[in-house]
Amino acid sequence: MPVSVAPEPSPPQAEPSPTQGDPSWPVLLHATPRHGRLVLDTHVLLEALLWQSPRHAQLLPLLLTGCAIALRSEATAREWARVLRYPMLRLDATKLADAEARYVRYTRAESEPDPRALAQLPRCADRDDQKFLELAWHAGAHALLTRDQRLLKIGKHRLYRARFVVASPETWRANGASLWAQVSARKQSAAAANKGF
Repeated sequence: MPVSVAPEPSPPQAEPSPTQGDPSWPVLLHATPRHGRLVLDTHVLLEALLWQSPRHAQLLPLLLTGCAIALRSEATAREWARVLRYPMLRLDATKLADAEARYVRYTRAESEPDPRALAQLPRCADRDDQKFLELAWHAGAHALLTRDQRLLKIGKHRLYRARFVVASPETWRANGASLWAQVSARKQSAAAANKGF
């Protein structure tokens, strides 16, 4: 996954709280199912955890309070560790250790799937991004949050649309509740159809 150049990482700050007056907190809370399971691609995590971008700060209280769960697999964790070591990020040992610790703090490890169970999934044009789709599929995620155009495109495939939402963080914040309701309806329809056989 390409990583754009960003400003110097912000120094470590106190952990965010939903009581700090973020006006988007109630909106995002409403958009995310209680204990909602989310997959955040590497760039979204960089913005939230490393660069501490204000546009993603509202995600962190959700994760800390358990209103949402960010999922990780061995494959996505390896990419996180690799990307942190890109020379363009200019992380010294202290900043690197802090970024790795925050990743573990804000994400939950999932069991690894049987590769054979994922072999028939529709493929992303960027094979390096397939790991995020596989994690969302295997872990029963509500949503995969990304701005990557190739992931957003393949996320429209009927097999993925029947299982989870692939959307930008902004789209999820604005329309997450209705998007998840649509997925839930598709799951219920599929379950009802299967009972008929």
